[in-house]
Amino acid sequence: MRKLLAVLVLALAVSAASYSFKDPINVTVTTTATLLTPTTVSFAEICNTSTSTEMRIGFSASVTATTGRPLPPGPGSCIGFRLFGSQLLYGIVASGTAAAVVTQALERP
Repeated sequence: MRKLLAVLVLALAVSAASYSFKDPINVTVTTTATLLTPTTVSFAEICNTSTSTEMRIGFSASVTATTGRPLPPGPGSCIGFRLFGSQLLYGIVASGTAAAVVTQALERP
């Protein structure tokens, strides 16, 4: 029972990480995989502020408009990612462009 409690306490400590947030940046996502995050971030929130264009999100430049995770258009349409090591996030649209707001953060030691 003590080991289980120790594991739970450790898991809670890891999930309660503290972050230093950067100013949001605006990114125009196109029909070619568009880099949304640099390699130096620990967390990223991607918001699709377009009014009618669905965006797809993936972890490699080979993401396509059918394979990426869908992010619908509209206010409040956001998704957050905890990134490890050299993970990157890319966005893509099937046609036209989409406006993304990207908030990035670094984990505090």
